Amino acid sequence: MELASDVLCQCDCELVLMIFEYLMCRHEAKCIEVIVDTVLERLHQDVSNLNISNVNGNLIGIEARKQGLISAFELGFDGVCMVGIWGVGGGGKTTLASSVYDDISSNFDSCCFIKNVREGSCNKDGLERLQEKILCGVLKQEQVHVTRVEEGKHMIRLRLCHKKVLIVLDDVDHLDQLEALAGSGNWFGEGSRIIITTRDQHLLVAHRVNVIHNICLLNDDEATNLFRKHAPRNGRPIEDYELLSKVVVYYAGGLPLALRILSSFLCDKEMNEWRSALARLKEIPYANILEVLKISFDGLTKVEKELFLDIARFFGRGFKIERAMLILDACGFHPLRGIKVLVQKALITITEDGEFDMHDLVQELAHYIVRGEHPKNPEKHSRIWKKEDVLKIYAMDATMADDSDMLLPETNEMDYYNSVTRLDCGTSHGYDQTADSDDEDEDGDTRLNPVPKEAEKNDRIDREILKMLEKGKNKVEMEVVDQMETMEDRIVNRMKGFLHERIDRLEDKMVERMDMLENRMMKMEGIVVKRMERLTNKTVEMEGGVVQRIERLTNKMVERMDMLENRVGDVDK
Repeated sequence: MELASDVLCQCDCELVLMIFEYLMCRHEAKCIEVIVDTVLERLHQDVSNLNISNVNGNLIGIEARKQGLISAFELGFDGVCMVGIWGVGGGGKTTLASSVYDDISSNFDSCCFIKNVREGSCNKDGLERLQEKILCGVLKQEQVHVTRVEEGKHMIRLRLCHKKVLIVLDDVDHLDQLEALAGSGNWFGEGSRIIITTRDQHLLVAHRVNVIHNICLLNDDEATNLFRKHAPRNGRPIEDYELLSKVVVYYAGGLPLALRILSSFLCDKEMNEWRSALARLKEIPYANILEVLKISFDGLTKVEKELFLDIARFFGRGFKIERAMLILDACGFHPLRGIKVLVQKALITITEDGEFDMHDLVQELAHYIVRGEHPKNPEKHSRIWKKEDVLKIYAMDATMADDSDMLLPETNEMDYYNSVTRLDCGTSHGYDQTADSDDEDEDGDTRLNPVPKEAEKNDRIDREILKMLEKGKNKVEMEVVDQMETMEDRIVNRMKGFLHERIDRLEDKMVERMDMLENRMMKMEGIVVKRMERLTNKTVEMEGGVVQRIERLTNKMVERMDMLENRVGDVDK
């Protein structure tokens, strides 16, 4: 009753106006009907919001994430905004989208939440049925029939272009789904908001989504609270409960799905059953969790699948991407595009330091896929990384040898050593020549030394394996050294011969050039001498001519002086 009173108070202004309008027209019955409908609608909305608030209040860590996403919606903005939420499977994308949907749905004329788009589109006429769901949900009609995808696009665009709608498309995995259900912002009215959840960031980029939001996994405190909520202590010993809770939280790595599944599995178990179950997780991961994560893997191409398995197993977290690129490129993977796809699928990440990183359960997914249907038969695995599996394979093959005193022919020793499929010798997960036998890698896998110290010396097969591995290692080292020395000798000899040949040729050419230069100098000297002689002769001739001309000039001057003196004497007389 209190809630109804509050609703009536909130509706006073609107109701008064409606009552006045209908009473003026003397439509008392219509007036009563409108008043009842208005109050019931407001009452239903407030009750729904109250229930939603109670539900969302029980979601651990949702408030901060929700507020951050709602702020990106810009609800005051009149344009159409598409927001994408992407991340690893089981990370809480649907939960976040649902919580935001419940909080802001009252701001829109109509709302529609389409779940499991990926699964729905796989059915016969799947996209048409999804289009029908949108039209029915937004238009509040019981039935809408769509026969073709193009027809559905036209109907959505035509009938929703003037409506302010809120639509959630959950678990989208292909671009044609977005093009069929929310092809463009102009399909919807001003102020509409479209929320898309996906595991593939590339879809959001390709569809030109306005805002892309990366899902944030739970921190340790949030993960612990979520686990304790679903698997309370209920009288269990506090120390054991606290310790094993931390183990579960560490294993889940902040993944809400993993925490919910594991807590539901353990909630009714005794503490000794907890220990047994947790001890088995590393050996046989919980399939329900990995099957959810495997959906992203199934969407990869064959080459991308191989690339993911190699990165997850042989490189792993902390491995420099530049070095991995060189190795993968040399193996013919052309990894640049593939690594980009794996990042977009949220299967791996690249740190600021340029190193690979991935969720623990994603790495477990790779192990799960490699083991396949034969977890206890490593000889059937596509990749071998554990020391005990390598020893087991060698032991199995050793029993098939004809000669009981020699497991493997000496000549085929290294060929056999290389026969182990994808046996990695260049990373921290492969044969480590410097590590102690008790060292373990970050996944708990013991690294294999050239000579495993823990092998039983009284076991003949193990002794032969030790000899084989030691000989194999030594042979590899000797072959590498021999090859390097041979290569060095060849290079030096070839360089010496090349240099001697070039020097001889250079000397011959220099002698030829010197002879030619000497001949030219002699010719030049002869020419210069001849020209000097000619110049000397001409100079002598010129000197003789000059003397003669000076003598003639002197004689003429004497004659002129005599004539001048005679004339002066005549004048005086």
